[in-house]
Amino acid sequence: MLNLKLKIFPVSLLLFAMLISPLTGFGQSAENVDDVIGDLKDTAEQSGIIVDNKQPPTLYQTIGKFINLFLAFLGVVFLIIIIYAGFVWMMAKGNQEEVNRAIDWMKNAFIGIIIVLAAYLLTNYVVFRILEVAAPPPAPATTPPTQ
Repeated sequence: MLNLKLKIFPVSLLLFAMLISPLTGFGQSAENVDDVIGDLKDTAEQSGIIVDNKQPPTLYQTIGKFINLFLAFLGVVFLIIIIYAGFVWMMAKGNQEEVNRAIDWMKNAFIGIIIVLAAYLLTNYVVFRILEVAAPPPAPATTPPTQ
């Protein structure tokens, strides 16, 4: 019994240290909260999460938002189907017919989400390639005259 306690103590001490170590402050200290919020806004604007209010969203941004909303909706539907199938499986009580039905629901849900994601990836790839071809070439960089 004592031997088991001697083995458990170092493992529990290591686990405790791993759980506490993120709380010791590996992050940067913020002198001014407004600076941190400003940096977060700058990052969001650069990534396209926040669009400048002075310019209306482009057609591509609007279509992208609708596609993202549609994919989020499909993700929720996928999650509901998986939860339902899991519930049916749990409530089957050994009835193989119900278990098979739940497994079929799960298989169909996974196949559906894979098809939707593949279609999204293919469409996204094709649209960006078309935009790349249709976009005008960048203007050549001009160097200031030397004196």
